[in-house]
Amino acid sequence: MLAKDALMQLELTIKGAAKTVYQVIHSARANASHNHGLDPERLIVAEAFVGKGYFKKRLAFHAKGRSRLIMRPECRLTVVVRDNSGRKG
Repeated sequence: MLAKDALMQLELTIKGAAKTVYQVIHSARANASHNHGLDPERLIVAEAFVGKGYFKKRLAFHAKGRSRLIMRPECRLTVVVRDNSGRKG
């Protein structure tokens, strides 16, 4: 899908994660145009996947001076954009 079409769909989506995915695709598009000199209008979203991130470690305090460790996992969103020069459509 073209990156500009993906951004347009994410603007109209009411899902909670749509804002984060929009920011990541927008950032990837800007990085490709600024760092590699690619045309932002011809970029496509080639891959998008979620991987493991860091674990935040927090303490939960209980009665009688006890506590336990709470692990709060995070995720890492990766988006790969490519130039659409060799493709038809």
